Amino acid sequence: MRYIVDQPQPDKQMRQPGNLLIRADASADIGAGHIMRMIALGQAWNQRGGNAIIASQTCPDWLRRRLDEESLGFELLDVQRIGSLQDAAKTGILARALHCVWLVLDGYRFDLAYQRSLRAAVDAPILLVDDYCHESEFSADAILNQNLYATELHYSSEIPNCDMFLGPSFVLLREEFKNATKRSLDQRAPPRRLLVTLGAGDPNNTTELILKSLEIASEDNLEIRVIAGGSNTNISSLKDQALRSKHQTSVLTNVSDMPAQFNWADSVISAAGSTCWEWLHHGRRGAVVIIADNQKLVAKSLAEQNLAINLGDARRLEPSTIATKLRDLLAAGDAAGENGKRVIDGHGASRIAAHLDDGLWLRDADAQDCETYYLWANDPSVRKNSLTPEPILWENHEPWFSRKLASCSSELYVAIKKDQPIGQVRFDRDNDGSWTIDYSMDRHWRGRGMGTQVLRLATRRFFDRHAAPVTAVVRVANTPSLRCFGRLGFREIDSKDRELVKFALGPK
Repeated sequence: MRYIVDQPQPDKQMRQPGNLLIRADASADIGAGHIMRMIALGQAWNQRGGNAIIASQTCPDWLRRRLDEESLGFELLDVQRIGSLQDAAKTGILARALHCVWLVLDGYRFDLAYQRSLRAAVDAPILLVDDYCHESEFSADAILNQNLYATELHYSSEIPNCDMFLGPSFVLLREEFKNATKRSLDQRAPPRRLLVTLGAGDPNNTTELILKSLEIASEDNLEIRVIAGGSNTNISSLKDQALRSKHQTSVLTNVSDMPAQFNWADSVISAAGSTCWEWLHHGRRGAVVIIADNQKLVAKSLAEQNLAINLGDARRLEPSTIATKLRDLLAAGDAAGENGKRVIDGHGASRIAAHLDDGLWLRDADAQDCETYYLWANDPSVRKNSLTPEPILWENHEPWFSRKLASCSSELYVAIKKDQPIGQVRFDRDNDGSWTIDYSMDRHWRGRGMGTQVLRLATRRFFDRHAAPVTAVVRVANTPSLRCFGRLGFREIDSKDRELVKFALGPK
């Protein structure tokens, strides 16, 4: 018997997320933080099959190259002043030309007048990204503040039912930090490897102030790495300071792999900006220095929650004052690193991108999902349609799940909707280099068309990571799964078993 199903081209009949237009800028004065965190949102949007475009009035060449490497679109706006009505008008023209489904504004110069002007010109909702409630009122459909103190601020929007995404569960973390292997630390040992990174520009050369402070803070020989950003004009001075240091100090430029630097380090000294979320997610101990007014609340909240030492405002500090606080960082290990990993789970960009789309998103499975997978696997319907229908014993499942998580030959994803796990997708590598896909949905979410959407996201995620074909084996009686794979463009291939249908799909 041969079971025939419709097999359109992949995603041909599936709803696509569309174009996401992001308005953000970067320069030596503004810094690179706005665009760098928007890269995370753009990555998450593109993973869903959409197309993210960043529009800027100013953006350095090194950062434009980074956007190109990330397959993010870029448009340079010819406007005289950021946040002007001319800026809003040209952004609106671009948004209409792109038929964008959402507009994202990340910058403190996009005031209420700008938002209203843009809204009048474009029939698309606006997501406003903020850090300190820089306007008394906004004209936004959604507001995002990823900081620890966000829930303490009082946001007001003239748009009814404005969605508020407040707090560290919405931290926009780029893919390289989510996927990086993290070196574990010995919490009993004092840190000896220090990473100093104060952003792309550091116009006031606060990095040199930190290095001078470390000369006073420790008599021991430390290994210090300084990351000098692409817009830093003080590299020559920093290298001279490194040569004079009693510590093993090196100055690195053009660093593209920051996760590797965090893995190397025991402790980090950074500006109180978005870099904090990156090293906290890595479980690193750290200290922060305030180099701009908008970082004061960040530094204060990190210190209050015992996540970092607040060195204070660099513009008002002397090396001896900073050294006193750095001694606390150098004295011994503490639990700050572990606290950071709990606070910053790395899924913020996926959560926001899902809200801007259909609300569904995926994350990699972790050890906490073991029981959920066990319950799903033993669902009667799942067992009935499985190639091995016998019930699964817990004593067999638990070690199996641990092996799968640890194996480079398996990938396990959890589908999330309305903050609840609703299904799973697993890929296992075969001996011939192809991968076999397995999926199941929570029984409460079956019959809603969610299985196809989950598989669409899962295969896109998988092919972003692997250039290898995927196969699926489905029982003939499992009509919903047959339809799912058919809709997604899997092609039917010969199967020697009359009770099974075998599908295959290659990377795009």
